[in-house]
Parts: sequence; structure tokens; C-alpha cells
Amino acid sequence: MSYLVMARKWRPKNFEEMVGQEHIAQTLRNAIASGRVSHAYLFTGTRGVGKTTAARILAKALNCKNGPTATPCEVCENCLAVNRGASMDVLEIDGASNNSVDNIRELREQVAYAPMQGGYKIYIIDEVHMLSKAAFNALLKTLEEPPPHVVFIFATTESGKVPHTILSRVQRFDFKRISEAAIRDRLDYICGQEGIKPERAALEALARKADGSMRDALSLFDRVYAFAGESLTLDAARKALGIPAETLFDNLLRQLSSHDAGGCLATLGAVYEDGLEVSEFLTGFGEYLRDLLFSRQPGVTPALLGLGETRFSELRSLAGDLRDGDILRFAKIISDLIAGLKTSPHPRLWVELGLARMAALDRVVTLSQLMGQEIPGVTGGAASAEAIPPSSVPSVPAIPPAEDKKKSPELTQPPVPAPPPPLEEIAETTVEISEEEFAEESSEGLSESEPQPEQFPPALPIETEFEVMVETVVEAESETEDETLFEDDAPAAIETITPAEVPARWADLVEDYALDKPFTSSPLRHSHIALKFDGAGETVTLEVVFGNEHQYDLFLADADNRKSLRAFLALRLAPHAFALTYANGNADSANPAEGSANSTGARGGRTIHPPASAEAVIQSEPIIGTLMELFEGRLLN
Repeated sequence: MSYLVMARKWRPKNFEEMVGQEHIAQTLRNAIASGRVSHAYLFTGTRGVGKTTAARILAKALNCKNGPTATPCEVCENCLAVNRGASMDVLEIDGASNNSVDNIRELREQVAYAPMQGGYKIYIIDEVHMLSKAAFNALLKTLEEPPPHVVFIFATTESGKVPHTILSRVQRFDFKRISEAAIRDRLDYICGQEGIKPERAALEALARKADGSMRDALSLFDRVYAFAGESLTLDAARKALGIPAETLFDNLLRQLSSHDAGGCLATLGAVYEDGLEVSEFLTGFGEYLRDLLFSRQPGVTPALLGLGETRFSELRSLAGDLRDGDILRFAKIISDLIAGLKTSPHPRLWVELGLARMAALDRVVTLSQLMGQEIPGVTGGAASAEAIPPSSVPSVPAIPPAEDKKKSPELTQPPVPAPPPPLEEIAETTVEISEEEFAEESSEGLSESEPQPEQFPPALPIETEFEVMVETVVEAESETEDETLFEDDAPAAIETITPAEVPARWADLVEDYALDKPFTSSPLRHSHIALKFDGAGETVTLEVVFGNEHQYDLFLADADNRKSLRAFLALRLAPHAFALTYANGNADSANPAEGSANSTGARGGRTIHPPASAEAVIQSEPIIGTLMELFEGRLLN
């Protein structure tokens, strides 16, 4: 018998063996036990999380000889056939290669037949989002009301591409990513069953490399097992999978911390010599910086980061002179290097320059360090840096204390009056006045010496001030517009054409006409021009031939349409004379010239008169009246 890979050998066979999807397994078990099995399911989630496996287990539970049961027996003919993929009642369809309407039509014909062995006929369509839109539409009716013996199970990694009409007809189950701890425990269980002695660090490396996918983890486990044999070590796992060693990351971090650009270049050279992918190295160093940053934070445990106790303690002791801000800057540059690596014409030079830039960065300094007031124990996630000597810190002038609002009694006394001027100055300015004048001036001086309230012009109301301001702005704008209006906007000359050119240029003419008449020009877009000449050939007739009767009636319902179109053509055809008529494309003969009293035309063997008003068209076509009401009841009259 050929070798069976681990991913197939250890595929879960019942709901109890499903890893990381306990909420879905419990829901399906309860539905089967209570007899509430739906006719259609949608399993969505990332790769390798158990969507197809859950579909097979559900099919086996429904068609078991002892079922429907939540615990298939695994020994009956139906269970064994499902495990081998040979059941006649469980049909697995690849949606990527069977995505046409013809494939869905064949499926619709098959669902009418009863199951051959079990109680249900189950259709598992994998990658259902690959079906075409027409195929989805063809499946709608059957999916909504299938026969009682049919169950559809859809599986997809991109549920956003599945139409909403399908999503509303199925029960959706979202499969979540499997945690690293659950993958590690599952691999440990498989190693015990296979007789393999693994190192716990090796299983943790495999679980992290799998990125939430159990199938990827088992495939990677198969590779390492083939390389290392019965003794599965961390070193063997790194060599088999191309995972850089942790010592490379430790050395690179120390070199960056000491600004050793040459050492960084040597470390990158060692990566190339070992044959490692530089993208894998950068990705691993980014994860290393993440673990380093969060291992310093309070409340973070080794289990939260997926690390062992030893490695967790090592990270906390590394690069004590680096602060959280330094690590974040390193992580940002690494992220930029990974993004630009795919498009860089010289990948190695791109990475070397990025590492040199990281090595040249100065350390982050806090404001407390600059002020020489570093608080012990508050270091931003790193060991406390050496405080800057006070002599190197610029002196800051002391801020005087704020004055107390409650002044002392001495400060509240009135100010001492100024001393009187010298007698010499008084003698020079002495004026003889009477006692009555002296009394009057004294009383006026006392009244003037009293503090008087400051006088302001009366304030205008807010509305008046706003109006004055608006008028001022409008006047200023109008003066500017008067100076520059129509200086460079002279209208362009209208191009004139001959009547013979009208049929070829009718589409362009209609679009020009629509600029002025956007609401009434739509029927003209479905028309063409026919030229007619009289016997002498002196007068040409332009006949507007509409595509159908409704377009013809809609345009001629308003007399202004004919006038505006004639005026438009007269401007374009000047100075040529012409006559304008209208006709229905289905008619055998045209209408008489525009402007005649009785404009009629043969249409399907009967004489048709254009409606006299918009009300006549609304009575014949109620939908037009509804459209008119949308424009606030205004009729295009």
C-alpha cells in the first residue's frame, strides 16, 4: 500500500476529533440529535481549518446505518464508504472545474433521484465561490426548495464572492483560525501515536509556521519527520523548513543597539550563505521584535506570546538600553523592507541599506531625561538609562508664584496722594478770580475727578451688522466681476454644415441638443435622419425616424420639442433651407412636413395623430404620469 500523508491519515473522523472548531461541532451535533438538520449549509474560513472534513463527518452522521446520529459507528458500510470517498450518496463536486450552467443543470436533474444506500443524498460543493453568476442563478430554485432527501453543503474560503441570494438560503458556519497551542497539542498527540519523540520547541516552531492551519501544520510535520526521523528536534525543524535560528536575531539586535553597521552586513551575509530566504529572515525578525516588545509589558505571559519560559526570560533580558520607541522604529523599517522587497530590482542592496539605516538611528530620549528628572522605575519598558548630569541641562527660569487674590489690609488702603507742586510753579500760573468763579470751578473739578464710564458709539444689532458686512462683500465682488467679466470667455463660433452631412453627424448633433434639453432629448438618441428631395431637387426634407411608437409619441407630445429642434437645426444648417418631418420607425410612410395642421403617419395600417398635449400621453401611458409626479407634480407642457 502506498504511503498516506499525515494530513490524510490523521484527518478527523468524528465531531470529537475536530480541533479548534468546538462551537461548530457542538451545533451540528445538537441539530442532528434534535432532528433539525437544514437542507443547505455554508462552511467558510481560511485554508486547512476543517471545512471539507466537517462536511464529510456531517454526511457520515446522516447516512450511518444507526443514524442519523451525532456519533457515526465507523463500521457500517455507509461510514466506511464515506471514509474511502466511494459513497454513491455523498457526491463531492469541485466548484472551480464544474462552474458552468450545464454542470448545475445536470445536478438539478440528479437531485430528483432517491439515495441508493443511506437516508440522504448529500452534495458537497468545494470552492463554491468559483461558480459563475449564471450557475448560481440556476441553482437558486433547487437550493430554496430541494427534495426532502437532499442536503447541500458548500465550502469556500471567500464568502464575500458568494451572492447574497445564496447566503440567504443556507445556514452559515464561520470556521476560525486554529490557535498555536491547539496545533501544538494535536501534533504532540500524533507524535505519541506514531512513536516519535519531539522537542516541545520544535512543535512550537511548526505551529507558528502553520499560521492557524492544521493541514499546513501536518504537511510541515511530514517534511520534518522525513528529514529528522524518530527524533524531531528544533534544529532539524529549522533546517528542513528554512527557519532562521534565534541566535541570528539576537546578534542582529545587539549590532543594531551598538550602531554596528558592519556587523549587520556580516549577519545578512551569513543568511545568504546558509541558503535562507531573505524574506523569511525579515519576517522572522519582525516576529522577534514583536515578542521582544510585548515581553517587556506588564501582565504579558509566555503563553500569550506562544513562548517557553526560558525563551521568555531571555527576551526580557536582551537589549536593556533599547526603549519601546526604538523597537517600534525597528519594526516599522522591517515592515517597509518586506513590502519593498517584492518590487526592488536589487533585493540584497535594498535590505543592506535598510539595516544600515536602522543601525544609524539614535536612541529615543524622553522629556524626563532631557530635564534631568528621570523617574526611577518608569523607563518605558527598558532599563533605566543613565541620567543626564544637571550641568548639561539648560537652566530654566523659575516661575514666580501666583499672587494671592486675598490681599492684606495694608494693600487695600487707598493710594497716598502725590505731593503738591512747588510754590514757584503755582506763582507763575496764578490767575485772579472771584470767590463765585472759584466755587463753580471747584465743583466742576470735583465732578470731573470722579471716574466716568467710558462712552462707546451705539452698537448695531447682530442682524444689521451681518447685513452690512454681506453688502460690503457683495459690492467688492461685483466690482471685481465687472472688471473681468467676459474678457476671455468669448463664445466660440458655431460650426455650420450642409443638409447632406446631417445623417452622418446626427449622433453628435443629438448630444449637442441634449446639453440644452436634457429631459426631452432621450427619444432622439433612438432615432436617425432620412433625406428626401422634391422633384426639382431644390428643397431638402429632413425626416426624423424614431425607433418605435413610444419614442415617437413621447417626443411629439409637446409642441415645444418640435420648435426647439427646428431652431437648433436652423442654426446649424444656416443659410440652407430645409423642411423637418417626423416618422415612426415601424411605419410604412412618413409624416407630413412639420408645422402642417394635420400631421399624420401610417403606422401598422392605421392613421396616427400625434397627441395634442402631455395630458393625452399620460392618459394613454399611466407610467409617464407617475414619472411626472416625481418632479413635484410639474408637467412638461
